[in-house]
Amino acid sequence: FNSIVLPESLVYIGNNVFPYNLGLIYCKSIVPPGAVTGSFEQRIYSGAILCVPVGSKSRYEKMVPWRDFAHIEEADFEKFEKIDLFFDVDGLKYKVTSVSNPTVKVTYLEKETAGNSSYVTGDVVLPDKVERNGVTFTVAAIDDYAFYQCGLTSIVIPSSVETIGNKAFYGTSSIENVYCYGETAPIGADNTFGDAVYSKATLHVPQGKKEEYAAVSPWSLFANVEEIGQSGVSDLVDDGVVSVDCVNGSVIISGYDGHVEVYNVNGQRVYDGFDNVVNGLAKGFYIIRLKDKTVKMSI
Repeated sequence: FNSIVLPESLVYIGNNVFPYNLGLIYCKSIVPPGAVTGSFEQRIYSGAILCVPVGSKSRYEKMVPWRDFAHIEEADFEKFEKIDLFFDVDGLKYKVTSVSNPTVKVTYLEKETAGNSSYVTGDVVLPDKVERNGVTFTVAAIDDYAFYQCGLTSIVIPSSVETIGNKAFYGTSSIENVYCYGETAPIGADNTFGDAVYSKATLHVPQGKKEEYAAVSPWSLFANVEEIGQSGVSDLVDDGVVSVDCVNGSVIISGYDGHVEVYNVNGQRVYDGFDNVVNGLAKGFYIIRLKDKTVKMSI
């Protein structure tokens, strides 16, 4: 297990009690339970989130070994104690990074088969927010190796993402388009993507932000950069079965009866439903996500 709830009745914790991979600890007692430094491993002190009752953080910060935790946050247990460190939403895996300011990062899924077979493929749209057990989390980061050696053809990164980890998309040479909606370029590293993506894929950035992205890594490594919307309507679908078009400001979807999501230029979801006609969209650039297709268009 990687998260645990310590009840109010707990008064003492002995040596070497918890596993090294514990990452989220809900301690419900206002008075810190008795414990010793060896109750937790060093990696837990440095990497786990310790959640304590509202108004009790200062008590924990003064007592051994609780004061050794690098991340102590006050939490509403009624809302959060049923939320694990990791959870899945719509085929993607998230890791909780804060409960006081609810945030998560997209992390890696376990591969279903051995070898380098891809476990996330096609066009992927990352949401700016996800909900779990009634709590809305902001998607603030992409973890190390999150999409390592996957079969992505495009990735949409919302404006909420501030950091992207090492080799997050490394070895995913099939990527053709990267849509990054941050008005400020997310912090990354040279190895966030591989050389094949830097040389062949197109990076799409917000209007007026091309120079800013070109000044920082890894975005400066892309050979092909366009500002979102500069090429007008793009990627409209009509494959003989499913068609997606824009008529008088409405998105018209034909030959499809599944789930539809529409995201705006900031990566925020503005429609989520099953209608074949989506009305009421303001002028701008949108991503329309169907079950197995992603469509980019301007209205």
